[in-house]
Amino acid sequence: MGANADSGTITFARCAHRLMFFRFIPESRSDIRDPVPIYMGGRHAKAPDFRLRGNDGGVLEHPTSATPENQTMAAWYLQILWTHIGCVIASGTLFFTRGCMMLAGLPIANHVALRRISVVIDSLLLAAAIALTTIIHQYPFVQAWLTVKVVLLVAYIVLGVFALRRGRTRTLRAACFAAATIVFLFIVSVARAHNPLGVFAQL
Repeated sequence: MGANADSGTITFARCAHRLMFFRFIPESRSDIRDPVPIYMGGRHAKAPDFRLRGNDGGVLEHPTSATPENQTMAAWYLQILWTHIGCVIASGTLFFTRGCMMLAGLPIANHVALRRISVVIDSLLLAAAIALTTIIHQYPFVQAWLTVKVVLLVAYIVLGVFALRRGRTRTLRAACFAAATIVFLFIVSVARAHNPLGVFAQL
């Protein structure tokens, strides 16, 4: 039973890695007071394993020594990750669709049903993001790549509002829509690379 579960977990994580939205990077913390997740990327990717590590990076205790709360959250890690990825795809797709409708002059772009669906998706996305930061022990304004994501997210929201509703002219709305789309794609690249430079980290 346990072997089958581990095999399923590894297979599921490999699929997530192949989608290339996220890359698991080893945590480099040296304090031993709190359980921290250990990742293995590439072909050996798997869900976080909470262990205590010493100053030399070696594992000090078995994963079962982690707190029950961390174990519970870690057990749902892949489901939460896929929820987050799914909401990112859904949110970006809906925004792009509404933006194209706006450019085409279709009033349905701001239909109340689409706005409510957008709120639901974005709320789930935010909740999943908060859960993931709790699981992996990486937080905005502590890790640079997450700080960049939060700052860009605010910019994306502002640009999106002007693109779909607040822009006074069609030209302004189109410019904000294009800028918001670029910002969205860059946020995805930052999340994939775990690097504040995102796609530019490869240059």
